[in-house]
Amino acid sequence: MSSKNTRARDSFMIALERGSRMQGQSATNNAVARGLKAIGTSLIASQFGLFADQLAALTDKVEVLLKGDKNVSIKCELVVPGVTFDTFGTVFLKADGAMVVDGIGSKDKKQLDTYRIPVVLDVAVLKDPAVFVSEMRVLIDKLYAAGERSLASK
Repeated sequence: MSSKNTRARDSFMIALERGSRMQGQSATNNAVARGLKAIGTSLIASQFGLFADQLAALTDKVEVLLKGDKNVSIKCELVVPGVTFDTFGTVFLKADGAMVVDGIGSKDKKQLDTYRIPVVLDVAVLKDPAVFVSEMRVLIDKLYAAGERSLASK
């Protein structure tokens, strides 16, 4: 992962770890209810982090290709949690025609409210690849921040 998003990711991971420690401290019935809520909140937060990690990896690949062969397509499958589905649409728009959904995707059978979407990102078609990369870095930071905010709202 690029160092450009590591501060946001590190901050998110610290908040997630803090939340996990708090879950282990529940001992009474009331605390159990709070613990269950905390687990749900942690799951949502981890979905933001998971999607941000995937987008960071995709953005890193685009950045590497900008220095070399720009006539390459990146094929991957994005695991898009329902909570981040709007962000997937934003990424699709920011790619501005360079990203094609390869098929319709499928609902993940092991993860609740999660979709597996195969995509092809044609780097040569990006209108301004450097702007795309910088906009993606901002979006990735926003995803980590959204995960952190959901943890703070426990």
